[in-house]
Amino acid sequence: MPKPEIELFQRIGQEALRNKLLNHPLVERLRNNPNWKPAADAALDHFLDHKKCTVPSWIKSSTWKQVEMAYDEIMRESSLKG
Repeated sequence: MPKPEIELFQRIGQEALRNKLLNHPLVERLRNNPNWKPAADAALDHFLDHKKCTVPSWIKSSTWKQVEMAYDEIMRESSLKG
């Protein structure tokens, strides 16, 4: 079982990732469009909380791919910072 301070650091890291992703220009644009927001939110739930998408076609959508691209970019940048 992880120590409480490790769990705290993990939660802080997860929250920082969530904030970066929500503030990413691609994600902001997608979430501001009422037609794209549901798929964007489902993708966010998938990448941040490992939730399964209930609409299989969304996984193949350009909206999903753009959220994935933003997520990958943030993860790549954070790994370069070490």
